[in-house]
Amino acid sequence: MTCDNHWHRTYSLTCEQFAELRAFTGGLCNICGMREHYTPNGFYIDHDHALGMWAVRGLLCPRCNTLIEKPGELVGPERDDYLARPWHIRAGLVPAAPIVRRPSREDREAFLEQLRGHRERFMNLRRNPLGVTATARQYADENMVPLVLEAKAMKISARWVAAASGYSEQSIYKLWSRAAA
Repeated sequence: MTCDNHWHRTYSLTCEQFAELRAFTGGLCNICGMREHYTPNGFYIDHDHALGMWAVRGLLCPRCNTLIEKPGELVGPERDDYLARPWHIRAGLVPAAPIVRRPSREDREAFLEQLRGHRERFMNLRRNPLGVTATARQYADENMVPLVLEAKAMKISARWVAAASGYSEQSIYKLWSRAAA
């Protein structure tokens, strides 16, 4: 694994930081001690999924990288020491932006259900025989648009928001880009 392959950029590492990480590992898996040249595709950059991509813990062989997140599969003092002292803390790395945790699946489902409820009220206002009324537009501006923008913050895809809100996917993207400007 060299700096030329650009994998380090995915984890917000500079070439210098990546070189430090490689020197720190000494060409060995941080848990089992396997040499990198024994793995067909080299080592994987491991990160703390709860903190984000920037929180690099170390370099792992394919086996350890696969088993580290599976409870009970990879046990022992080496694993415990590895998790207790991640490389990003030793290197003094901090996140470039505040850590925003992704909402749980239950939170996203509850939010989409709330959006569906607003959709029904909005659609009932739109069914007025005279066409879309000022009341329906006002309801959308006051209720639907803020919810659609909140969905972006919750990292809910435009397709799911469109299905729940009654807006087209293209309208969702327009609202999101308008809010970013």
